[in-house]
Amino acid sequence: MKRVNDFQLLADELSSLRNEEDGRRFIQENHRDAQFQYFFEFLNHKAEEKGLPLAKIVANSRINRNYVYNITSGIKKMPGRDKIIALCIAAEMSFDELNEALMLGGKQTINPHDARDVWIVICINRKISDVLRVNLFLEEKNCAPLNI
Repeated sequence: MKRVNDFQLLADELSSLRNEEDGRRFIQENHRDAQFQYFFEFLNHKAEEKGLPLAKIVANSRINRNYVYNITSGIKKMPGRDKIIALCIAAEMSFDELNEALMLGGKQTINPHDARDVWIVICINRKISDVLRVNLFLEEKNCAPLNI
């Protein structure tokens, strides 16, 4: 299985598939059992894996507590892109984990051509887990803050 950040390589390989044999080979090489169907399942798993209490994720995300509980309980299955990013930051996720979360949430993954996305990744790589600090950093760079 290839990693999430190899998405462009997979897309390039997909664009070159011409016959059934190539299709079967690609599917076999890139198949993965979907461990998570929804973002909330992934978020709950990562929080447990990292030993982060939900209260800390709520506090660091700066998202309304009730809204976060609706997400983590599965009531709100498709939150917006900025909310997913904020929760991933608060859950101390890596770049790869963030991209996987965005895909599970049905949202655009990090775009390397978008300055705002690049600044967000820099915050993630610096291990900044407080969305307020990320938003202040984005504003310093003349980018829109995360809409939480």
